[in-house]
Amino acid sequence: NGANEANVNLQLCDKNVVGEKPLGSGAVNKVVKLTYRMPGGTKKDFVFKPDLSGRCGLDGLNLGLYQAYQPAQQSVKLNTATCDMAEFLGLGYLTGKNYVTVHNGQYGLLMEMAPGKAANDIPKDQAHKKFFTENLKVCGSLAKQLNELSWLDLATGQGDRHAGNYLVDFFGKGNKPKVSAIDNDMCFGTYMVGIGKFKLNGFHKLFTHGLFDDA
Repeated sequence: NGANEANVNLQLCDKNVVGEKPLGSGAVNKVVKLTYRMPGGTKKDFVFKPDLSGRCGLDGLNLGLYQAYQPAQQSVKLNTATCDMAEFLGLGYLTGKNYVTVHNGQYGLLMEMAPGKAANDIPKDQAHKKFFTENLKVCGSLAKQLNELSWLDLATGQGDRHAGNYLVDFFGKGNKPKVSAIDNDMCFGTYMVGIGKFKLNGFHKLFTHGLFDDA
């Protein structure tokens, strides 16, 4: 169903923003890190991603013919729907909690700040290979999480899970590795007719992606 009251946290509003830092931009949007003052005087970082044009989301974007979004489709709703699907499948740890908010007059998505670095920023050199050879439990845990992310992406029709759209933290909370999915808004397209299936020009195509090749 996309965004609903469960995605609103009144604490996460501009009057409680105590820090802002640009994080860069992707192919279709710009994101910033916002630091909020939380109850008890604590601070917490989030990533704010404005809905495209502040109103219509993925208007006219076709993404390689797989999605064919309708005008007025909001990217915020696609993100929150992905999080809902992840929770339903018992995989909520992959996406974290997303909220909707208004920042500087612009409606958008507020995502919990995920740890680690993008998979395509991890060097694939001899030291990297040696690390995996000597840390088989870490390797096994990451492989399990990437496998579960593949199933989540299959269920949502995710068409943009390249190596820049998931983060890897080798030694996260409790010294455990962590995979985090980011940029979850290229999914649930009009042409999606089933789990991993899309109807294109009168025929059906099975959608897969080379997630493990990028890991």
